[in-house]
Amino acid sequence: MPKFSAFDFSPFAATLAVCLLAGYATQTQQVRMNESKEQFKNGDLQNTVATIQGVFKDKNTLYYMELGEVQHLQGPAQIPSCTQNLLAADQLVEQWEVSTSDRLKRSASNMSSYILSEGLSSNYDPKPYEVSFLSQTLALNHLAQGRWNDAMVEAKKWRSVKK
Repeated sequence: MPKFSAFDFSPFAATLAVCLLAGYATQTQQVRMNESKEQFKNGDLQNTVATIQGVFKDKNTLYYMELGEVQHLQGPAQIPSCTQNLLAADQLVEQWEVSTSDRLKRSASNMSSYILSEGLSSNYDPKPYEVSFLSQTLALNHLAQGRWNDAMVEAKKWRSVKK
């Protein structure tokens, strides 16, 4: 009967530990995001903003969209901050669209490897309706601030949601 020592399983143990820690980090972030949902439901928008800012380690598209939308609901005084965050999200969406398009154009045979690698990505890939809503909200913010030309640019950018 073969004998196994702790050292025989060290690569396996290291992999397992990394997976567990990553899962724990994701679970902790999810618990904290649930706190922000409760604060939001209770109308506590100030603490919702603070929780969102504390939860996200990386300021990705989802971070900027969540923060911007809560700021939008805080009223006219927060419109400039909301617009700034939504413009940051919009810039990340544009970068994502360009990089995704470029990678898929390179080769049809690379599509499966692209899909597999993107599944492990920590970046947030926005859904089509979120991208459309982002442009709509930016257009409304520009209108609220009297920037008609910027509102028209955003209105022309509205991306249609494909079924």
